[in-house]
Amino acid sequence: GRAAVPCEAAILSAKHDETYRRIWRHAAAQVGANMVEFAPGYFRIRRGEAETLAWRHHVMIDSPATTTLAGDKVVLHQLLEANAIPTSTHGSTEVEEPGALLELFDRAPGEYVVKPSKGTSGGQGVTCGVSTTDALMRAWLLARQWSSTVLVEPQAIGDEFRLLFLEGELLGAVRRRPPCVVGDGQQSVRALIKALNEHRLTGDAEEVARLVHIDLDCVMALSKAGLTLRSVLAPGQHVRIKMSVSENGRTDNETWSRFCPELVSTAARAVGVAGLQLGGAALVTPD
Repeated sequence: GRAAVPCEAAILSAKHDETYRRIWRHAAAQVGANMVEFAPGYFRIRRGEAETLAWRHHVMIDSPATTTLAGDKVVLHQLLEANAIPTSTHGSTEVEEPGALLELFDRAPGEYVVKPSKGTSGGQGVTCGVSTTDALMRAWLLARQWSSTVLVEPQAIGDEFRLLFLEGELLGAVRRRPPCVVGDGQQSVRALIKALNEHRLTGDAEEVARLVHIDLDCVMALSKAGLTLRSVLAPGQHVRIKMSVSENGRTDNETWSRFCPELVSTAARAVGVAGLQLGGAALVTPD
């Protein structure tokens, strides 16, 4: 797939700013504070002598060192395992050379997730459901564009949930599904993806999301459904166009509250192990 052209990038950036402008204005009003946007996307919020700064979803609660640790997948997973918190890293490998990938696949065939080991967020460079040596090599090459080392870990089965905590208290949770398109009996999957992206660019700020990129994860998701980008879907046929949830939209997310207490407690401990006061835990579970 192609990267967003400058015009598209500018439109998405403006929509993101509008989304967070609405969020922070509402939040400030809820606590009787005054919000000033002194540059696009930068919000200064004051109440009395207290003042804080926000840029989109970035806030002044956690230090850069802590947030950097949270983004280092290998180190963080080691800390989680040391604290008996379940992760998907059992059998995972941090790979510098592609030959190690083939050895891993020969030793333990199955489905894997291939991702940069650090320096990215939002699903950048991530390929899910990798199950052949050819796909493994292609996914490694993609991830290497983002990081000098690549993390390969077994694919977890189930839906993805994102829980947000503040000082150990659960603020909210969503179930996140991969993006999909709906057939009309006429357009190809490629055309449906193009139409979805155009809708995201022209919709209101609440509809804004990342554009869906036609990448290896997209091609593999279609292949698992027996489809290609040229396939024409039957009217009303829903098809997932990614295995990763990172490029989904608002309608793909659902507010969720039905968790067992032990699961919430474990997720809160995971955020605490990372040293985060404000942090999210991503969970994959079939139940």
